[in-house]
Amino acid sequence: MNKNRGSQFRKWDLHLHSLYSHSQLSNQYNINEYNHEERFDEFLKKLNENDIKAIGLTNYFNFSEQDYCLKRKLEEKGIVVFLNLELRLENGNVKDETCDIHIIFDNLLDEKEVKCFLASMPAKVVDKRLNSISSKDDYKKAVVNFDDLVKCLNDKSLNLKNRYMIGILSRGKGSSRLSSVFEDIAERCDFFIHSSDKQKNIEEDKEYLNSHGKPLLQSSDAHSFEKIGGKYSWIKADLNFEGLRQIMFEPSERISLGKDNPDTKLDYQVIDSIELSDTRIIYLNSSLNTVIGGRSTGKSTLTNAIAKALGNENFVPINEKTEKGMHVFDKDIIIHWRDAQEHQDLEFLPQNYMIEIAEKDILRNNLVRSTVKSDEGNYRKIEKYEEDTRKNQNEIDNSIQEWSNLKDKLATLIKPEGDKKGIEVQLQKLKEQISEQEKKSDFSERKSEEYRKSETELKYYLNHQRLSEINIRNLNDMGSIEISLSTPIPSSDDTKFRESLEEYIEVLKTEVNEKWQQKIKELTDEQNEIFFENKLKVNEIWNSEIFKQGQTNISNNETLRKLIEIQKQEQLKLDTFNKYENNKEKIETQINEIQTKILRSYAKFGTLREKLQNEFEVKATPVEIKINFQPIKFEEKIKYLNGRNTTNNNFIEEFDKDSFRKIDNIFDALNLSYNQGKSQNDLIKDVLSQHWYTINYNLQYDGDNFDQMSQGKKAFVVLTLILEFSKDKKPVIIDQPEDSLDNRAIYNDLTNYLKEKKKERQIILVTHNPNIVVGADAENVIVANQHSEDSPNTHGIQFDYTNGSLENTYTKDVKYTLEKQGIREHVVEILEGGKEAFEKREKKYK
Repeated sequence: MNKNRGSQFRKWDLHLHSLYSHSQLSNQYNINEYNHEERFDEFLKKLNENDIKAIGLTNYFNFSEQDYCLKRKLEEKGIVVFLNLELRLENGNVKDETCDIHIIFDNLLDEKEVKCFLASMPAKVVDKRLNSISSKDDYKKAVVNFDDLVKCLNDKSLNLKNRYMIGILSRGKGSSRLSSVFEDIAERCDFFIHSSDKQKNIEEDKEYLNSHGKPLLQSSDAHSFEKIGGKYSWIKADLNFEGLRQIMFEPSERISLGKDNPDTKLDYQVIDSIELSDTRIIYLNSSLNTVIGGRSTGKSTLTNAIAKALGNENFVPINEKTEKGMHVFDKDIIIHWRDAQEHQDLEFLPQNYMIEIAEKDILRNNLVRSTVKSDEGNYRKIEKYEEDTRKNQNEIDNSIQEWSNLKDKLATLIKPEGDKKGIEVQLQKLKEQISEQEKKSDFSERKSEEYRKSETELKYYLNHQRLSEINIRNLNDMGSIEISLSTPIPSSDDTKFRESLEEYIEVLKTEVNEKWQQKIKELTDEQNEIFFENKLKVNEIWNSEIFKQGQTNISNNETLRKLIEIQKQEQLKLDTFNKYENNKEKIETQINEIQTKILRSYAKFGTLREKLQNEFEVKATPVEIKINFQPIKFEEKIKYLNGRNTTNNNFIEEFDKDSFRKIDNIFDALNLSYNQGKSQNDLIKDVLSQHWYTINYNLQYDGDNFDQMSQGKKAFVVLTLILEFSKDKKPVIIDQPEDSLDNRAIYNDLTNYLKEKKKERQIILVTHNPNIVVGADAENVIVANQHSEDSPNTHGIQFDYTNGSLENTYTKDVKYTLEKQGIREHVVEILEGGKEAFEKREKKYK
């Protein structure tokens, strides 16, 4: 296994003039026959200091033997060198200026083949072949015809097919440049090359050209040491010509023109390599790694082993009894992270994982909820809803307890025996008899009236005296109570801040208790004053002449005394009736009020649901998450009404249709039959103890509702949900997602989606679909093979792997399967439709 990680971003400068660039055209390297080695060393040093890995060694119209020698020497030092021939076209642009064109040759092209081309290509005005241009006058006048150039390059005898690329120099004029007279030439070129200092021009040009399928390269156009490393392109490719050719098929993805490496993933978020038990190492790319191979070649075995090594919760070991679970290697593997530390952060999506979640509401809702947590604003709305519903439910529960206590209290009221109406009639007769008896005595009617008045007043003052005594006793008890402040202090690492809050609450507590004791004293004094005022009034009545005379009259008149005694007894009976009725009416009023309060509180659940539905909306184009509420079936929570009669069944059916309407009438007489010794009171408590709805997350993709999608589309939406909303950038393993997706989703949705997500997090994806590997432009393709007679591995290793980029292409006549051809050839051979996938990709911009 080599150390190749596939396509990686590196600095390329494909327009950098040779030390031997023709001196007649601004060569500022100041090289001469005495300082060749010194200038070479400085040239190499500047390249290495600026980490330039590949260059287009440029000269005008012709290459000298010194250019070829410089190429060889740089390659010996590890610099990849492409010869770049800069030509001037006779075809003018809109300002009637000549256009510069660049021919970049395959770095492995033999010098002789380049020389044959130079000897074949004519230059106009000077009427010479390119290899004969040498004088200053020649360089100033020479031009070439674009059609002649293309014809010569395509001459079969020169053997240059697919071994050159034509670029046109962009002057940084913005998108308008393609509207000039050389639009046709620009369209027929493979790339544009820039050397502008104006970042705005670069950005405008790149956006415009990429949208037309044309790559744009930035270059230094250096003619001096000082300019080397100032401008360059980040190109994601192998350091060879086939790697460079990939920019024509993925112009926006393979090139970055910023100063910094576009791969910004943090080291602790990237798996660097996988060490197998026999010291073999598979090196990973930080972007998209795809694992391919035939059936049972160890594709999933590899990714399962990674999941096991990192302790992922979705890894399921083999069950010895059922033989179900995930296969891994006989010996554990070792995971090396790019920061050289140990981590266990990994997302693992095994086979059929998306389908399982798509089909099960509970799993999907749990996934969505965990996903929504990454959106703090919207997740806080859910938390606020749940907090408000808990608070509302607590208030309802407290009210139900109060309601239940009142119902019990009402049930314990005992109706007095007898007939209230008869007692009232009897009292009226007694009143008349007492009046008649008083008339017969020497106690005048006026005095009798005054006595009855004083007796009524006495009752009044005695009762108020009694109430004030009770109030004083209660105040004495309350005076021993200390008021506490239970305000929770938020946790904080700022100890000083927390202590200042605690100290202030203690100050408030002291002040509150001082005011409390002061109020107790004020109320006690007030009640004592009331007590003594009433006591004084009682004594005044007892000692009054009319009260004494009345008492004497009653005691002297036996008949009157008996009548008054009977009157008192009957009045007590009537008072008992009145007290019962008053208490009953009071409790029933309280019950009705608290029932109204409960139903009003219960209605808040609907308001809270509506508020959350209106305010909650999570969107990460093209996926959108909304909330609706799923009603809970009655019999999921309450069983004791089932199977009794039609009335019960109708109640259950109507409850499931509209629980709110049934709950609004829950206190009415329902005429239901109950199992398990239950009653309507139990039903009321059980129904009102929950709000009969659960949060359901409604997914939409490009405006389509999740429920109306095909199974394959649902699975893709689940995958999008997992990757799109998570702010976590840990690596993710996806095992054969195409098994869950339909064909259209694979190319149109999944491939485009992977191209975006791989910029944010490392992806390891097992697949047997070429459109995923090629269409998503996988940076690193890992090819798996299981040893057999027809498909042998080195040393007979059961499962072996090789890896590299899509541009890795070759064939060898060797024994071992993984070594006999390049990654491109493996993709074509292993994946049905692989050749067509490459052709589709390469024709995308044609």
